[in-house]
Amino acid sequence: MSSSEVVVEEARGMEVIPEAARKGRGRSKSKDVLTAMETKVVKMELVVADMMERLDRVEQGMEELGGRVKDQVGELRGTMQDTNEANTEAWRQESQAFQAKVMETLSLMQAQLDEFKKSLEETRGDWALCKRAATSGTVTTQQIVSTLRVDAPKPKEFSGRRDAKELDNYMWHMERYFEDFQDEKQKVNTATLYLTNLAAVWWRRKHEEMKKGICAINSWEDLKSELKKQFYPENVANDARKRMKELKRQRSIGEYVEQFSRLMLQIPNMSEEDLLFNFMDGLQQWAYQELQRRGVQDISTALTMAETLVEYRRGESSNPKRKNNYIKGGGAKFHKTPQSKEVPRRPPLPNKDWKKGGKPEFKPKENCFLCDGPHWARDCPKRKSLSAMLEERETQEHTQMGCLQLLNSLKASPIPTNNTKNNSLMYVAARINGKDTQVMVDTGVSHNFIRKEEAMRLGLKLKSQWWLKTMNAEVKPLDGMARNVELHLGTWQGNVNFSIAPMDDFDIVLGMEFLRKFNVVPLPRYNTVCIMEGGPCMIPTMHKPSTSNRLSAMQLKK
Repeated sequence: MSSSEVVVEEARGMEVIPEAARKGRGRSKSKDVLTAMETKVVKMELVVADMMERLDRVEQGMEELGGRVKDQVGELRGTMQDTNEANTEAWRQESQAFQAKVMETLSLMQAQLDEFKKSLEETRGDWALCKRAATSGTVTTQQIVSTLRVDAPKPKEFSGRRDAKELDNYMWHMERYFEDFQDEKQKVNTATLYLTNLAAVWWRRKHEEMKKGICAINSWEDLKSELKKQFYPENVANDARKRMKELKRQRSIGEYVEQFSRLMLQIPNMSEEDLLFNFMDGLQQWAYQELQRRGVQDISTALTMAETLVEYRRGESSNPKRKNNYIKGGGAKFHKTPQSKEVPRRPPLPNKDWKKGGKPEFKPKENCFLCDGPHWARDCPKRKSLSAMLEERETQEHTQMGCLQLLNSLKASPIPTNNTKNNSLMYVAARINGKDTQVMVDTGVSHNFIRKEEAMRLGLKLKSQWWLKTMNAEVKPLDGMARNVELHLGTWQGNVNFSIAPMDDFDIVLGMEFLRKFNVVPLPRYNTVCIMEGGPCMIPTMHKPSTSNRLSAMQLKK
């Protein structure tokens, strides 16, 4: 309470309050002042205490802030030190790498400089040699040859023939030619330049497939694999083994050695002992005994010694005059074996018609019967032609006899002759895609035909479209073709092509295409069909009753 309020209160109570009360009020006034002062002091103490508390908090915050600042300064100092060390290490590594690169470049430049100096010295030597040759006009052959460059011969072309030897030679020559090539793409491009005829057509198709992404040929090995897959015949080694077993010396030893050597190169995995045995087994008895006597142990020595053997044939002799007399018909022929020794003959007594100088005294009364010339037939210049004709006739007779022997060697059971009259067509039981059917063999049809319903029943895949020309009819389109169909005829098996043709009376017809491809001989008298391809195979035929006569003539056109 303020002093003005106290005075007002005192003025208001002067009328009512007595004097005694005025004294009591004076004491209460001082008490109020003390109370107010105490209250203010208490408030001041509270404010001071609050201020002290705040100062303590500020001081504590300052201490915490100082600690944090110290920690951050330490971390910043450590980070700066690590960064400085990392940068220093990276700079040191970069400096070392740059120094190594500079040293390597200097070494390379030094090597190139040395090589350039060497080539410059060689050029100076060549230039000096040319100057000496130009001034003196003389130069040695060795000096000229040493400076020439030798160009390798170009490899031979490959025409696409299915011959294992030709394809192997082509790939071997190309590999020799590629010894200095490093880029596989360049090898492929170079090798395809030497493909001709059918091989060139094949590569053109492959190139189109590579553009479309169907296949990829990026290296020489890929190209070799594709070439072998397309042009390398299958079972080359097995066929060579079979022909080697069947090979017998029929004419001269030189031809036998040549044929055996060709077959031997087609069998890479045959042992030395087997080769020697097969070669010795094919020789004649006298040649075999001669090689045995010489102690042949390997195939190379056997081939070399066999070529050195002298072979004597029937009608040969050391006296050419006697040989000519044999040709003319005089004297008897005899066979001289290699073991026989020549018996020295006494020279004939001089004829009274001859002079001492060896010249005849008279001319023949009749002219030569060979050329009608004024000389003896034994002195005729055309006698050699007659000898060649006789030898050729003798060779043909031996060849015909060999064919008869081959025909007799066929192992086939005799089929009884059926003389009954049968005018029905020839059918053969067949099996296609695991299903049984009957096919007709007709020599009046150019290709192999099958009815569309029969092809659907057998599950054949049809491709493309051709044209059919029947006898006395217009050309009609075919429904397609079935290629490489596996056909079973008894024990025989092979792949044939069929053309889909509209036929009413026949389901399947095998024409001249089948007969020519597999060397087929129909034997209607014996009710069989003989397939000569791959060995003789006799297939029995069956007959179906025919209600009417038919004339078959069908031809396939593109």
